[in-house]
Amino acid sequence: INYKIEQDKIKTNDPLYKSQWSMPIIQIENAWNKATGKGIVVGVIDTGIDYEHEDLENQLWINSFEDFPLDPSLQRAVRAVGYETPTPIQSQAIMPLLEGNDLLGIAQTGTGKTAAFALPILQLLLKSGKIRAPKCARALVLLPTRELAIQVSECFEQYAKYTSISTTCVFGGVSDVSQKKALIRGVDVLVATPG
Repeated sequence: INYKIEQDKIKTNDPLYKSQWSMPIIQIENAWNKATGKGIVVGVIDTGIDYEHEDLENQLWINSFEDFPLDPSLQRAVRAVGYETPTPIQSQAIMPLLEGNDLLGIAQTGTGKTAAFALPILQLLLKSGKIRAPKCARALVLLPTRELAIQVSECFEQYAKYTSISTTCVFGGVSDVSQKKALIRGVDVLVATPG
């Protein structure tokens, strides 16, 4: 998907921009829909929702992680990491992803985006009943930096702690021997960064 996100700080009275931050959600939505032909866009700035896609307007907010239809092993992991109440991005993203929708989520750092996409991925992997095959990855998560790839991989490991789902993180600048061995065995979730 080729699109530009402008992040200039400007004030506006446009109803699509409900904060002083200019996040042109409608431009992102148009690019996403043009590229995929479908999808849902959820935008969250600070602790409030800036824009709700019309498909989500009637979506019930989930007030507790226990209300998500997650496998008991994932619920156990969620409790172990101390999550109780979903953040806005989690509340609006997890259910559409569990239903198989494409989704583009926008939220600030520290708002729980990783759990918002990782828990549905893990749930769908568990639900599929398939097992990993040699030299294959069942899910691929690409990130722009090594540090972020490591961080996201650690989150996947925490959430999958009570399952048989495996996670491997692949990045450059280190010996690739252990990374190659993991890929030859096969992996459920492959977290990687280019370069």
